[in-house]
Amino acid sequence: QFELSDLDPDTIGGGGGGGLGADGSSKPLALDFPQPAADYLEFRSRLMKNMVCLENCTLQEKFIAGTVVVRNLSYHKAVQIRISFDAWKSYKDVDCTFVNNIYGCSDTDTFSFAIDLPTYVAPQESIEFCVSFKSGEQTYWDNNDGKNYGIVHVEWKPDGIQAPVTKGEMVAKVSGKTALIECGHFGSPRASSGLVPEWHSWGKIETGLPYW
Repeated sequence: QFELSDLDPDTIGGGGGGGLGADGSSKPLALDFPQPAADYLEFRSRLMKNMVCLENCTLQEKFIAGTVVVRNLSYHKAVQIRISFDAWKSYKDVDCTFVNNIYGCSDTDTFSFAIDLPTYVAPQESIEFCVSFKSGEQTYWDNNDGKNYGIVHVEWKPDGIQAPVTKGEMVAKVSGKTALIECGHFGSPRASSGLVPEWHSWGKIETGLPYW
């Protein structure tokens, strides 16, 4: 258990490491979804419906970190992040840690997570995760409305704007030619939303007032 204030906002937020580009340079990673709590009404609606919802997520060079909010259905709770680094050929479950949020309310609890990223993620692979919340004998899921939460490879355009390497398919350089590699998916389609319109970090989260 730790306090939200223990997190250093200067060390959280930004792009992560990734795969290699055609020229051998590293392609950074970026979140492929907007911050859930940025739209308060939608965030609250999803929390009331699903009992659990990802609140915020940030991406660093070597890890991702974030917070999850769950409804206070019982005293004993188990919150996990289920994440795959290879398009769901395999996955692992990572336990979340209860956060003593002084601005929270009795109806909800907040949990945090931090997950190490692999040193290298092949460009043809995808990183996706979802959230599970177990209360009593019941398990609830937040899978971003069936799309899962994605982390994608990005590359710099000539105009200096980051753009996803893929949009449902990967582009690979083979003998000087461009070949399209269709990516398989597991259980749900990939997120089709663009990159996060603007980066969020705990340093920008308003802490003067409670959510509810």
